[in-house]
Amino acid sequence: MSGKELSKLVAFVKGTQFDLVEYLQRERLGSVRLDNFASGLELIGQKPQMGTLQSILDAEFLLAHMCSIKFEEWIVVLASLLRRTEVLFDLFQHVLRLWRAYSTTLQSHPAFEEYLDLLNDLEEQLSSVTYLDGQRGSSTSSDRS
Repeated sequence: MSGKELSKLVAFVKGTQFDLVEYLQRERLGSVRLDNFASGLELIGQKPQMGTLQSILDAEFLLAHMCSIKFEEWIVVLASLLRRTEVLFDLFQHVLRLWRAYSTTLQSHPAFEEYLDLLNDLEEQLSSVTYLDGQRGSSTSSDRS
């Protein structure tokens, strides 16, 4: 789905009061599913007209709906486009397999080079949480001794 198609979808939903959440839940494994993770991230590389305020608002609108139904693959794509580190961090700290796939994919394609700073920020945040979790686990076990 291109940036233009995303904008058309948002305009349709807002103009008709179409129940997007119900549709997304029903079509999760069908028409709204990404072909594969890398193809979804390629949408990031296309930078679908994110320079306009309307495009940003459209992406925010869709991100909110995707978050409400926990549609992980689209959350990753839209949050990356919007550089919403807090959304990505919240998702990745609970789904590490998705973090590993995201990190590997972004590092392996030159088209995603401009997102490496976002990747580094996320890596730092996630490693600090992992470190803190490890510290809590070791202090709990040493408290029991």
